[in-house]
Amino acid sequence: MTLLSTLTLAIQASLIYAVSWVVWRTLRQYVVQSCLDNIPGPPSVSLWKGNLGQIFDTNGWSFHLNLAKKCETQSVAKIHGLFGDKQLYVHDLKAMHHIIVKDQDIYEETSLFIQCV
Repeated sequence: MTLLSTLTLAIQASLIYAVSWVVWRTLRQYVVQSCLDNIPGPPSVSLWKGNLGQIFDTNGWSFHLNLAKKCETQSVAKIHGLFGDKQLYVHDLKAMHHIIVKDQDIYEETSLFIQCV
């Protein structure tokens, strides 16, 4: 085998792996059950951005008000992240106290959060 054919084979294997991973991440939400499936929340508006476009929209106050109204009866709501990733929107003071103060060593902070603080 020449170096060029070995390099081509490595690139093909990497490409197959990347495409397979993206397909699995996309289809996994429909195949594998999650405990977050039973939590109500707004429907995803985009496969790419989920609800994140609505959450971080500068004019998205109506979305936040609707989400807060849904959280009046329950303290959490399910939102959709990138590529349909399920995330929790927590609106409970006791849960936030546990996450931020009491059990802060359990929850990892992102590097962006650490830079901002």
